[in-house]
Amino acid sequence: MAETPLAQTSSSNQLQLSESPPPKPYHAKRPHKKSRSGCQSCKARKVKCDEARPICRTCRLRKADCIYAAPPKLQKSADTTPSSFSDSLDDGPLSNSKPAAASPTSTKLASISSTSSVLCSTPILSLAEKHSVQSSSIPAELLCCPMGIDEADMKALWFYATQTCTSFSTVADDGHKYIMRSLLVRYGPESPFLLDSIFALSGLHMQRLNQQFDAKRALSYRVKALAGYRKAIEEAKPGDFPALAANSLLLTALSSEHFREPDGKQLYILDWLVVWKGILLVMDLVSKSTVVESGLNGLFFRPKSDVEKAAAYIPSHLLLLISSISPSDPEYPLRETYVQTLKYLGSLYMDLAQGPSPMMSLRTITIFTFLPSLYIDAARMLRPRALVILAYFATFFKLVQWSVWWLEGVGDRTLRDICLYLDARWRPFLQVPFAALDAQDHSQLAKILLEDANGVTSPESLMMGFDVQIGQKGGCCEILDAH
Repeated sequence: MAETPLAQTSSSNQLQLSESPPPKPYHAKRPHKKSRSGCQSCKARKVKCDEARPICRTCRLRKADCIYAAPPKLQKSADTTPSSFSDSLDDGPLSNSKPAAASPTSTKLASISSTSSVLCSTPILSLAEKHSVQSSSIPAELLCCPMGIDEADMKALWFYATQTCTSFSTVADDGHKYIMRSLLVRYGPESPFLLDSIFALSGLHMQRLNQQFDAKRALSYRVKALAGYRKAIEEAKPGDFPALAANSLLLTALSSEHFREPDGKQLYILDWLVVWKGILLVMDLVSKSTVVESGLNGLFFRPKSDVEKAAAYIPSHLLLLISSISPSDPEYPLRETYVQTLKYLGSLYMDLAQGPSPMMSLRTITIFTFLPSLYIDAARMLRPRALVILAYFATFFKLVQWSVWWLEGVGDRTLRDICLYLDARWRPFLQVPFAALDAQDHSQLAKILLEDANGVTSPESLMMGFDVQIGQKGGCCEILDAH
């Protein structure tokens, strides 16, 4: 039997080894646990979800609805890098405080969720059928509703999600709509006062549209919302901070109902100024970083104002009103405050001169958040010049009332109250507010304001024919004396 030489055998084996792939190095598999608590959107797209609450990073970037099927587990706050707060509040944040340092607040906010929510699709579906709406168009966030709400609550919530949330402001982009419809509804169960405010705002909207809704129920919502809001401010629980910030804005609309009540308080505008000032106070409590982390910063958008450029649009008779203050006048220390306030008024005139727009309406609506605190205090002290200037702001509120439903009556009521309160000494400076009271439509009122922006040479020229106008109105002679 022939034997194979050893050398030949060795070379043959080497040839076979060279033709076969080299063995892969062995690595033990790292343990992996599949996440089952991601949001529904990420699961549907089969992408990794960071499980941040209330909105995961992926959904926030895609501006998609972020729905969780289960309560959150204890976890660290997700890494979020939203745009700076000043990107939405271009003239600075609605806060006078310094940026907050890192605190447990962000961790607590990360755990805010819909743990008190349950699947409540049956009332939703019946409501959809009642309104002839296909069940497929039901907003996803309404499929998880708080426990203990009845049919009237569901009606209010449905109307809010389909109508009210998109008509709250002149900003109608998808981001604002998402915050109003999705985020606020999700924060509601954790902070019931916010949910009551949502119900109240929806009920108020239905009443303005002459739709059937129990007036007593609507009033009950408002009372509960205010009481819960005050209590939440006193307790100052970090978990309520996002809801407090959002609620401070909703209250501006809810409290506007007092302007439309026939027996409402005279000069209610002075109380409304406090409501707007409350936004600043709440923002001091909540902090800028908390609002950004909560995803609500889009609600606080304010258009930029070039107040120095706007100074050229201030009506000359209003500048004369301030420049004529003598050193012996009690309002003399307020001269600089009044000038600064008039610059913000000039920004509204400048917007109108460039043509009415949603941004002009938004600047008008948020104008009280810009005004100096000293001016607001002066108005509440019934300083005559402060009230004269306030009447001009009220004229612009009347101009934009056709843009936002809850502003209806704010301008007219304020104009009437101020014109009745100030005596004859101030009537030369109130010609435009008096004319605005008679304006019946947007174009007529805009014309009155644009003509005023051209300036008036002297208060004496305003007096010509003014007595005739007062006599035609009737009842304006019975005016309380001002300071």
